[in-house]
Amino acid sequence: MLAEVIKNQRTRLPRSNGRWEGTPGKWYSDNQNVNTITAEKPVEFINNLTDFSLIYKN
Repeated sequence: MLAEVIKNQRTRLPRSNGRWEGTPGKWYSDNQNVNTITAEKPVEFINNLTDFSLIYKN
């Protein structure tokens, strides 16, 4: 199910509650719920799509 969601995701980049490093590249969230899931690591975006490879393991 998650793989299907990732495959069909839309391009939606965060604009608030954090900061960008790159244009876009890495998103550093100020949201503690996000930081708990990502272990305080940035969320990476490739071609304007979220790269879940560091968060989601098969």
